[in-house]
Amino acid sequence: MKPSLALFTLLILGACNTAPKSLAENCAYLAEEYRANTVVITNNRGGNRLQRFDANRLYDLNIAIKNNATSDKCDVSGWPAQPERPV
Repeated sequence: MKPSLALFTLLILGACNTAPKSLAENCAYLAEEYRANTVVITNNRGGNRLQRFDANRLYDLNIAIKNNATSDKCDVSGWPAQPERPV
């Protein structure tokens, strides 16, 4: 790859980065992802095998999201309760 093409690619990738820039933005992002996952978990609990698999995957992801938010000192007290683990 030519150096100019590599630099151009890095600039484009850097410009496309939509990651939160501040702690408040990060906490809001994590809260929204957690809430959205909770809705999907609730809706897919009684579904077919694939839906239950997806709900279990999101359940595990929500645990990681909440742990990450807690370690970042985000206020998780207003977050919805996680439903029981789908079977």
